Amino acid sequence: MIETSCRPSELANILPENIVLDDDVPHVKIKATKMRQLKTVSSVRDIPLVGVSLEAMKRAPNSFPHYRDKGNLLSASLMKGTYILKSTNTICSILYLEN
Repeated sequence: MIETSCRPSELANILPENIVLDDDVPHVKIKATKMRQLKTVSSVRDIPLVGVSLEAMKRAPNSFPHYRDKGNLLSASLMKGTYILKSTNTICSILYLEN
């Protein structure tokens, strides 16, 4: 999700064949499948991978089968790693990574 603008469900349900790491511009293909529809027509897109998102996909080239179609599990896992900080007029979420 970091540096991709993808919805959590889009990345959790991405199939390995839609992760393209050996292209000039590494990217993920967000598209509908027989088993899963997208939220809107404009949701079909190729998302370039850079920085943290590129490193994450290099570490998970077979996608995330553990979370596929398990929205509650994904949400719980993300919340464990998120701190919500309140400041004057904004709310910032900081994702921390455990080693």
